[in-house]
Amino acid sequence: MEEILKTIIDTFGECEIYERGNWVALNTDYINNKWDIKLQGKTKFSYDLSDGKDGEKWVDKLLDDSTVEVKREMYDPDGEEPWKKWYRTGNIAIEVQRKEGFDIVKSGLSITEATTWVHLLSFKDEIRTGFIFEVSKLKMLVKRLLKEHPHSNEKKHCESCGVGCKGIRVIWGGDGGRTKNVLVPIHLLYMY
Repeated sequence: MEEILKTIIDTFGECEIYERGNWVALNTDYINNKWDIKLQGKTKFSYDLSDGKDGEKWVDKLLDDSTVEVKREMYDPDGEEPWKKWYRTGNIAIEVQRKEGFDIVKSGLSITEATTWVHLLSFKDEIRTGFIFEVSKLKMLVKRLLKEHPHSNEKKHCESCGVGCKGIRVIWGGDGGRTKNVLVPIHLLYMY
């Protein structure tokens, strides 16, 4: 194959070839497997590499000397546990209070001393994906969303997010109804 491509380049000069849904330069870089899609005057690889390095720096800074609070949403479509339903509802639950005897005390996001919040999403006991937040930014986000996306019992077109959305609501549930949670539609986590 390599010889055929060299012959084409020698005969016709640099050409383009349709690869993975994009037209890319057929040249010696392509033959040597060093090609990528052109984007804004630089190769997509260079552009992605820069973004990837920025992401690595962000994660490194976020986790360097930090404490991490990890929460996990479960979903089991065959299970008998109705609270394991993030996949169907599209919501995550962020705990903010809990009942201890006759007292209601702050818990979860309200009192965490962690600097980083990791929220994992599982499907049939397998972690599939998740979110990473700086705790201070997650607290600000939840407060803002509570103001700008109040709960409605009907799915409606939300002008703020542009999709059918019931908004955010605060409910008692989980741990036998002992925890107060903010239910946040996952798509709203990306709004601000």
